[in-house]
Amino acid sequence: MPAPALDFYYVDPAYVSYLQTAETAVHGSSHVPNVVYENRNKFMFGSVLQIDGINYFVPVSSKTNKSSNYNLQITVPSDHVKVKGTLRFPYMIPVPDAALTRLNIRSIASQGEQQLIAKERAFCFRNQAKILRIAERIHRQVVTKSNPALAANSCDFPLLENAYLTYCNSHSISVPLEDRKRILLRNGLGSGNTLSAFFTKDEIQYRAISPDEAKLVAGQPDLLHVIRKGEKGLILQHLTSDTALVKRILEPAQSALALK
Repeated sequence: MPAPALDFYYVDPAYVSYLQTAETAVHGSSHVPNVVYENRNKFMFGSVLQIDGINYFVPVSSKTNKSSNYNLQITVPSDHVKVKGTLRFPYMIPVPDAALTRLNIRSIASQGEQQLIAKERAFCFRNQAKILRIAERIHRQVVTKSNPALAANSCDFPLLENAYLTYCNSHSISVPLEDRKRILLRNGLGSGNTLSAFFTKDEIQYRAISPDEAKLVAGQPDLLHVIRKGEKGLILQHLTSDTALVKRILEPAQSALALK
């Protein structure tokens, strides 16, 4: 899936609230930034990173913290007030195209605000290669937990990617099946989730299996599946596209049963 044109975007507040709720449900609080304020709505810059078709956007903050390994100051050296804000990479979020609205600078009422945003935008374009490198590094360090302090004070990127998928599934926003599969094999389904949260009815198959077959399936890290207890035994939930793979996996148990 192609990334949106690199620019400033508003993100649908309802979608942001959905991500905040998902993160709070697991962690008790959320690092997903608010985007609605009294004086103006926060906008984001992106796409700064694409992971299996999911595009990430970094918040543009008015805070003028010094640049660090995690944030990047937006500067205009020729201005009297050189620091205009910061890009805050630990709070990047994945956003579907349907939740984006491209910022139109001319629609801003204040001319001074227009000029500020134009300068911020120009900085981001001049430094886009650096921005993309920082975004990739921050995402990698958080996901691998190679930097525990950063991971503890950042958005939970894998959790938000899964929330992105459940949001798209419930709002009929198309995401290629293979992208969804790769993301979930990498991140896991999350506590209590079944494939129904991420896939349509036509994309899922159900099959009664024995305990021996369940052991064979459980040993397959490349098979996206859920095993649940039903009224009459174990039920395997898997993708319709994996039906042939499931049959091959279960062949040893079925062959052993035939010999009894």
